[in-house]
Amino acid sequence: MVSWTVEHRVFAYDCFVRNNESVTVVQREFRRHFKIHRNRAVPSRNTILRWVESLRSRGELINRRPRGVPRTVRTPENVEIVRQAFLLSPTRSARKHAATLHLSDRSVRRILRMDLLFHPYKLAIVQQLQPGDYAQRMNFAREMEALIDQNENLILFMSDEAHFHPNTMVNQQNCRYWANENPQQLHERPLHSPKVTEK
Repeated sequence: MVSWTVEHRVFAYDCFVRNNESVTVVQREFRRHFKIHRNRAVPSRNTILRWVESLRSRGELINRRPRGVPRTVRTPENVEIVRQAFLLSPTRSARKHAATLHLSDRSVRRILRMDLLFHPYKLAIVQQLQPGDYAQRMNFAREMEALIDQNENLILFMSDEAHFHPNTMVNQQNCRYWANENPQQLHERPLHSPKVTEK
C-alpha cells in the first residue's frame, strides 16, 4: 500500500474543492503534479473522499489510529532482500525468486509492486539487422509504394516456403524484466535461425 504524505493529501483536497468536487480531475491533476508514471498508483476514489470527509468533519488529514495488524513479511529487511535478489537477476521469474527466498509468491509480488515500485517489463524480441539491411528496406518500401501507386488493386503473392526450426523457440510470455523503470533492453536474434526449408 502506498503511503501518502500530508502534502499529497492537501493537494488532493485543494484540487477537489477547486474542480467542483470531481475525483477524476483530482486523480488526473495528482498524477501530473507529482509526475507519477502511468503504471504507478494514484489515490483511489474512496481514499480521496475519505480525506475530504476527514478534513471537513474532524479538521485533520492524518488518521492517528494504528490500522491493521503489524506486518510480518513485508518488513524492511525482506524488502531489501527482495530488492537485492531482483537487482542480481531481474529476468528471473517472481515465483522462482519467492521459492529461493522462502517467501510466498504473493508476498514477493506485493513487495515488488507496492514497496519497490517495480514493474514486469516485457522484452521486445526483434530481428538482428546488418548494416546493409537499412538501405534494402528503404528500397523495398519505395518499390512497393510505386507499385501500389500504379495499381491500387495490387495483389501480393508470398512464397509457400515453410521453415522448420530444429532449435526450440523462446516462450515470450516468460520474458520479463523486473525494474522500477523501463530498461529499454532489446533481445536481438537473427532473422533466420538454423532450419530445414521445404518447398
